[in-house]
Amino acid sequence: MNILIVDDDSYVIEALQEGIEWPALGIENVYTAYNVKKAKKILEEVPIHILLCDIEMPKESGLSLLKWVREKNLLLQNIFLTSYGDFEYASQAIELQTFSYALKPIAYDKLKEVIKNAIEKEKQALKVRDYQKGYESWIDTEKNRAEEFWKKLLVEKSISSMVDIKKFCQVMDLGYSPDSQFICMTVELFHYKAVFESLGDGMTNWTLKNIAEELFQKENIKIEGIVKKETAVWIFVFSANEGTTPEKVKEVSDSFIQKIEKHFHCTVSCGIGNVCILNQLGEDLVYIETMCRDNVVKENKALILSEYEFKNIAYEPPNFAIWEALIAEGKENDIIRVIGEYLDRLVNRKKVNKEILYQFMMDFLQMVFSVLRQNHIMLHVWEYERFQGEETEEATLSVDHMRTYLEKLIRDTISVMQGVNKTKSVIETITEYMEHNIEKEISRESLAEMVYLNPDYLARLFKKEKGESIGNYLINRRISIAKEYFENTSEPVNAVAVKVGYDNFSYFSKVFKDVTGLTPKEYKKKVEDAKTS
Repeated sequence: MNILIVDDDSYVIEALQEGIEWPALGIENVYTAYNVKKAKKILEEVPIHILLCDIEMPKESGLSLLKWVREKNLLLQNIFLTSYGDFEYASQAIELQTFSYALKPIAYDKLKEVIKNAIEKEKQALKVRDYQKGYESWIDTEKNRAEEFWKKLLVEKSISSMVDIKKFCQVMDLGYSPDSQFICMTVELFHYKAVFESLGDGMTNWTLKNIAEELFQKENIKIEGIVKKETAVWIFVFSANEGTTPEKVKEVSDSFIQKIEKHFHCTVSCGIGNVCILNQLGEDLVYIETMCRDNVVKENKALILSEYEFKNIAYEPPNFAIWEALIAEGKENDIIRVIGEYLDRLVNRKKVNKEILYQFMMDFLQMVFSVLRQNHIMLHVWEYERFQGEETEEATLSVDHMRTYLEKLIRDTISVMQGVNKTKSVIETITEYMEHNIEKEISRESLAEMVYLNPDYLARLFKKEKGESIGNYLINRRISIAKEYFENTSEPVNAVAVKVGYDNFSYFSKVFKDVTGLTPKEYKKKVEDAKTS
């Protein structure tokens, strides 16, 4: 890693060179420049990874330098170290995607931490760039004739009859005959969001393909094509010649799953079909997908279609009345235990699949809604935050997913119930919020959402606890704080009005007089007269 320090103050550069142990941070070379012109020359000649730069410099500023860096598409992390805390500077720095913005003087330990974090980000950026280069070289051959054929046959399903298949193979010069045999395998990633955010869709696809080719070709299993079906679902097609069987594919798939998990840090599911000729693959794929969807017990293992037993399972719901009572009583450990026992019983009796998990989850959520309503908790807030996220969507993927999801849901439910049932805790929460956000627009509805309560119910609780309505309490606090401003500062009336949440000066004056009997100006003059007398 190389760093370039740019500052027109030679003492600053000398202090940074000598005050930081650069090799300990992983910095091999420290370059310096006293102006932007020299800095540009270095940047054009040497790969710089970290740019530590002043903003205010003669002739050309550090902001101008960073803009030039962005125009040149140089890959580096910029840290501004400046004596000026000007908002405009900071705003421009953010627009130019600076890594950090620090004010002089800064302690060496703090600066070292910033540089250390910048180095880590640069390493990740370099890694992504390397992936990008490999991906770009691969993309030229991605849409080769064979993969285009598999895409049309298995994803688009635009060709299906043997006549159409033979015609397409002849036109594309693929060499497949009606008797050619193949094996399909589906590959699906779970918890993949971080992977796609880090690598992007194209590079994830490229990496998965490379890992597959390395492992399967090593075992003489020929991959005819890999096509993407959905966001995180791929279809692999293997040639079934030369002794390649579903069992052999499974052996390699188990190693493939382990490597994908280690590389992508996510879980993987593989479903392997039967040996088929071309016009049978589409139907076989439907059965593979059904098998994988219904398998909610085994994770991180490849399944073989010929070994899988399809069953019609009747849903056997638990005694939700008892469960509802346990949640209402706040017995967190007891409800988690009985849920675990119920799910284990389904697994042991082989009475569970994706559809069963879905029905169970819907019934469970209805039970939770019932408990929340009984506690006056606003469902529209809770439904959005707790029941519409990625975790809910993934809950039916497996028994373990469901177990994890429900445990978190139970803890959240009981926690919010205990909070709203403690009147003092609720009132303290909203009064503290009003105290620290007095300048903002505050309504009874917004306060109610904060503590997940019905607005009318919150209003009754507040009046019972404080002896006045939320509206009157807020007005009195605002006017009380405004009086403190008038008594202790020389701020003008309009500035004080804004600080206590009134952007309409006339309305502020009216409310102030209603509470104190004086207009703000009269009160301010009264205070000033008292100080001079």
